[in-house]
Amino acid sequence: MKKIVLSALLMLGLHSAAMAETYTFTPDDFTYITVHDVAKIAPVVMDETGKPKTVFLKIPKGNILPPPGVEKGYPVFTVISGPVFWGDGDVVDPAKEKRLPAGSVIVVPPMKGHHWVAAREGDILMQGVVVPDKTFVPVIANKIAN
Repeated sequence: MKKIVLSALLMLGLHSAAMAETYTFTPDDFTYITVHDVAKIAPVVMDETGKPKTVFLKIPKGNILPPPGVEKGYPVFTVISGPVFWGDGDVVDPAKEKRLPAGSVIVVPPMKGHHWVAAREGDILMQGVVVPDKTFVPVIANKIAN
């Protein structure tokens, strides 16, 4: 009998937890500020010092943005809508850009070199997050190590 009562209580508790409300947001729910006169950025999650840890980044068609460097960790961008044209180097050169469709992931080494992102075919929406060093899945960690 005790097992039945305990099972029933556990089921009720799990059911209650499953009924908790989920909080949902779209990129348009956040407040954006203009950066580099060509893009808009909206913090989503802040770290303990008040610096953005996760952001949305919008770049209108026809604009080019140099991604800012960070001192610690790797900025990781996921392309939500695009495509994104990504380039590495000191000078913007469309011939050196990689065309990355929605769903692509871009990992930028901290404070190493110059990069740019161009919105050549349409508006871009990306989500960015700063990831601590050496916390990647093998497919990313192996590529960074080479």
